[in-house]
Amino acid sequence: MKKAISLTLIFLFFSNTTIQAKEIYKVYYLKNTVNQEMVYYLHKFIGKFSNEEKLFCLIKDYLGKNKNILKGIFIENGNLYINFNDDTFDSSKGSNGEILSITTFLNTIFQFEEIKTVTFLKEGNYFITPAGNFIYKYTREDLKTLNNNFVL
Repeated sequence: MKKAISLTLIFLFFSNTTIQAKEIYKVYYLKNTVNQEMVYYLHKFIGKFSNEEKLFCLIKDYLGKNKNILKGIFIENGNLYINFNDDTFDSSKGSNGEILSITTFLNTIFQFEEIKTVTFLKEGNYFITPAGNFIYKYTREDLKTLNNNFVL
């Protein structure tokens, strides 16, 4: 699989490069968990990449230092499957923190129109987090409901 390179990392080398709007994506994260404030930063792609490659890169970017928990992704008929390894969730965030994290994750992913649902898997199976949340298939309608809890 090709690896996407963020424009911010190579801007000095390609300062004359023009980026089309469709190559800029938002990576959402929690700014403040107490006030449930969600913000984003921009991730820019240079070159031609499939949506699956872009999603893989955005997910890795979202996970940051925890990017090694991602085993892989695949898209089938508009359904995105994200497979994590066994170290996916820690219980330090609590139930509400997990739901908030899932919501920011979904906001990042559903920027791609072709994605109809997102299914989270742990070692290829549905799972319950340490805080007791059942992780399953999420739709755009689910995201609208989850977003009602946020300050955007």
